[in-house]
Amino acid sequence: MTNRHNPSGRLAERETLAAVADHARDYDARLLVDEVYAPFVTDAQARADGPLGGPTAAGIEDAVITGSLTKFLGLGDLRIGWLIADADFVERAREVAHHVPSVADVSRAYGMRAFHHSEDLLADQRAMLAENSALLAEFIAERDDVEGFVADGSTFAFLEPTAVDTDDLVERAWENGLLLAPGRFFEDDARVRVSLGRAPTDMDAALRVLASLLDAPDSSKS
Repeated sequence: MTNRHNPSGRLAERETLAAVADHARDYDARLLVDEVYAPFVTDAQARADGPLGGPTAAGIEDAVITGSLTKFLGLGDLRIGWLIADADFVERAREVAHHVPSVADVSRAYGMRAFHHSEDLLADQRAMLAENSALLAEFIAERDDVEGFVADGSTFAFLEPTAVDTDDLVERAWENGLLLAPGRFFEDDARVRVSLGRAPTDMDAALRVLASLLDAPDSSKS
C-alpha cells in the first residue's frame, strides 16, 4: 500500500496500518508500505513518527517500509531511498541487492547532507506544501465540472472532470505544457491525477491553463 495513498492523497494513521499488517499476517504475508508521500503533512499535522514527518509503519510487526528523498524534498536525481524491516528481511534484501541498479556513492553523500540539513529543507518544503494544497483545494471548490477532493495537506488528488473526455484532456494538457496522469493508470478511466509539485506561482499559472482547457472541451479552442 501507499501512504499517503496514491492517487487519492488519503493519509492512514499508524493504528490503521497496524490493523492491516495483522490481517496480512493471517495469510502468512507481510505488509509493504511505500511512504514516499508520508512527509506530505502541514505544520499542524506534522509529527515525529517518520524521518521527515507524518505517520510511519516502521516498527509494526511484519511491516516493510520503503521511502526516498524523491518526492517531498525533490531530490529525485539522487535516485536514493531506504528500506526498514526486521533484521532477517533486511539481510535478505542485501543479498539480492546486486541484482538491481546500484546507488552511486555521491548520491549517498548528498542524501546524508540532506538529512543533516533536514530542518531547513523541511521548513521550506512544508511552506510550499501548504500553499499548493490550498491552491488545489480552492481550484476544485470553484469548479462545478470537476468532482473529487483534496485530502488535508495533500498537493495531489484524483479528480473526475464531468464535461470533457479525460484522454482528450490529458492530450491537450500535454500540448499546453501540463502533465496529467491518466486515470487508466489507476484503473479508473473517468479520472485524472493532478499534482502540484513546483513553486506556488508556477502552480497557480498551471491551474489557470487547466481551467482554460476544461472551459474549452473542443481542442481547437484551447
